[in-house]
Amino acid sequence: MLVFFILFVPLFVLILLGVNMLVATNNPDNAKMAPYECGMPPASDARHKFQISFFLVAILFLVFDCEILFLYPLVVSLYHISSFGFWISMIFILLLTIGFVYELGKGALDYAKDSSSSKNSPKY
Repeated sequence: MLVFFILFVPLFVLILLGVNMLVATNNPDNAKMAPYECGMPPASDARHKFQISFFLVAILFLVFDCEILFLYPLVVSLYHISSFGFWISMIFILLLTIGFVYELGKGALDYAKDSSSSKNSPKY
């Protein structure tokens, strides 16, 4: 039964994707390709350029968010881990703290700088 599902599910998904590609219509026009702005036509160019520091903060958020996911099992099983597990988790938290202090020291989170200084070469 498991072999049936391992073979059937990917085949079924591929068949559905193939039927979708054959049946779906693709006729883009200006209204469909325009950015959505509350149902109204955009007042100006909606594709604004962001400073690279915005993307850096977003990536750092994702990295620390994944690290929080690794800490969740620790919190759930805190009463059941041994002293070895406790010290391993403390080392992990220490590494997170060192990484955060390093990012602060490099100025990775200083995204509210003067716009004239952000055009200079980056610190990294």
